[in-house]
Amino acid sequence: MPEKSIDKQIMVLIVVVSFLGGLVKALDDGENVNWKHLLFQTIIGGFSGVIFGLLTCYVFGENMYLVGAVSGAGGVLGMKGLKSLSETIRRFIEFSLRK
Repeated sequence: MPEKSIDKQIMVLIVVVSFLGGLVKALDDGENVNWKHLLFQTIIGGFSGVIFGLLTCYVFGENMYLVGAVSGAGGVLGMKGLKSLSETIRRFIEFSLRK
């Protein structure tokens, strides 16, 4: 498999939009938002969004608009998005091994 390198501008876009998505989710969680909750949710959402963004680059290429949208959505989804992604990958592997 050929090695892919991601453009620096795309990587910056992924990180910034992912953490903004995590921040939006943290601020939307409710009235009792303290700084710890805000920090942890932003970090978790940012990490999730980066994974979604990198996966999008790998599957669809470096389309700036698509990568930005998926990274932000991944940031908002946070842990629920990562759980859904891992479940989808697990089912795909099980289906592939049945053949």
